Amino acid sequence: MRVMFCGACNPAVDIKALAKGIKQELGSDPEDVLLLLNACRTCCLRPDRFPADMEIPKKVVCVGGESVNGQAVPESELVFAVTRIIKELIQNDLLI
Repeated sequence: MRVMFCGACNPAVDIKALAKGIKQELGSDPEDVLLLLNACRTCCLRPDRFPADMEIPKKVVCVGGESVNGQAVPESELVFAVTRIIKELIQNDLLI
């Protein structure tokens, strides 16, 4: 899993602690997943702002403060919400 962090200029959540919790909860390092960790809802770090020639995996999870992929999630539930989404992405890929 590739993890990218924003600059955390306006932190609403601790993205370093979040990354650690997600990795612990997953127990393994899934391939072909891009996890974008933004400390606030502005989501400066998102795929539509990447260079056109940058290869972006099909499985992308974007955290923006207290939201995951645009859906509001309380900070206390972020780790579980993100890991659930990653596991669903992996499972759906296996079913295809």
